Amino acid sequence: EESLDAWTYRELVGLHALANLAVRRRNRLWAQRVEQVALYHLEHTQPDNTTNQPWGVFAFLWSPRTRSMGEQQLHDATAHGSGGGRGVVGLSAVAGMLLADAAAKVAAIGGD
Repeated sequence: EESLDAWTYRELVGLHALANLAVRRRNRLWAQRVEQVALYHLEHTQPDNTTNQPWGVFAFLWSPRTRSMGEQQLHDATAHGSGGGRGVVGLSAVAGMLLADAAAKVAAIGGD
């Protein structure tokens, strides 16, 4: 009975939390679950069902198998929130915080 956009939003918020916990606790089982959920969304979630708030972006960037969806989220966050086409996050404080959080997680795992 709920909209697909609302369901997807909640899924991505949960994925974001799980990915953060998996890194913080160094829990391999949770990390595997993150990849499973990310793979599901890669296969089933259309970009127009997400928002310009890149919830779960680190979860997608974490695995090479789902990195393309993370890159799409990065593009969407900068394209929809950009000021004058400069490719900056713009007015969305939430998007900026989520991107900063993703960068911190990438650095924590030693990624590039």
